[in-house]
Amino acid sequence: MWSEYIKLLRDIGFTEYEAKAYIALVALGSATIREISELSKVPASKLYEILPRLEERGWIFSITDRPIRYIARDPEEVISALKLKYEYIFNILLARLKHIWNSARSFKKVVIVRGLPSIVRRIRALLNDASRSIKLVIDDCSVWIDYGLINTLKMIKDKKLEIRVLINPDCKYINYLF
Repeated sequence: MWSEYIKLLRDIGFTEYEAKAYIALVALGSATIREISELSKVPASKLYEILPRLEERGWIFSITDRPIRYIARDPEEVISALKLKYEYIFNILLARLKHIWNSARSFKKVVIVRGLPSIVRRIRALLNDASRSIKLVIDDCSVWIDYGLINTLKMIKDKKLEIRVLINPDCKYINYLF
């Protein structure tokens, strides 16, 4: 009945029973454990464990009537707060991990690029982004000529970078390159 909603809630960390109980409570508005159990098909004995966890996470709250009634908080408020929390956490985590990544490596990253057009785009981006030096090994000169990479390299010579190039001596375009 609610399989799509259950899957989405599971994707953000809910257990199957937590998802079923929460959705039932959203549908009911306000309910006792027995009513939630009847609609969600979650055993009442499990709900005594699940509902306090959902309350602790801020998804629901309880009213201390006899029997205790549970009320789902507005899903828009809960999800908006969750998005803000995780966005904040992800931004901090990204900044800190990026700092560690950048400071721990002389080579910044490993990139896998497939297909000649993608490789050429990546080489061009690396050449344009260089700030201190460029070290190249050119084995197939025709690729550098045919795809205009040599022109990109010539244009960035004005950036006053240290450029070192090792070229295959069999390259028939060697005189054209520099």
